Amino acid sequence: MKFDSKEVLSIEDLGEVDGSPVKAVSLVGGLVIGVKASGKSSQVIGSASHIGLLRHAIRKTVSGFRPSLMKSDSDEKEVVDYSSLLPGVLLKSNYGLYAISESPSQIKYTLTHQSDTQDHTSEFHMKGLIKNETLFLTKSGENHPLISQISIALGKAAAKDAVRHGKKFVEFNGTRFDSKKLAK
Repeated sequence: MKFDSKEVLSIEDLGEVDGSPVKAVSLVGGLVIGVKASGKSSQVIGSASHIGLLRHAIRKTVSGFRPSLMKSDSDEKEVVDYSSLLPGVLLKSNYGLYAISESPSQIKYTLTHQSDTQDHTSEFHMKGLIKNETLFLTKSGENHPLISQISIALGKAAAKDAVRHGKKFVEFNGTRFDSKKLAK
């Protein structure tokens, strides 16, 4: 696979599959592509907007994938798959909902959509900031056209994370919810 050098931000070791190295190629615009090198050829085995999502997707879909050791535990971000919380129609349409722990106090929620007809992933993000007893949800960028369909799943995902982090509440748009009740 060939990329114009102007399009590539970085190339990192991601791991290996069947003894062949897998690289994460970060491109201008935010896409990260997982490329398996095999002799003189290469094969794209995944793509995402974040290296943590890419590693998670490859772990789930590519048998024999062995991630490389990270420089430190903090280099590998925890990814939680909350796709099962989405309405069935979105799951059938290749949508996914993920939470990426950016730091001990910050979580990024990402709605992904892998198109059957195009080789790209579209995404929508929300941030979760953990402060005192509350996980605060804030919007990043424009509203997603499916926000009404994903809001329940997003609220449940945030509530599960709040409970997991020992927080009592989830707050969005000034409304506070009991995290244990919402997580059910």
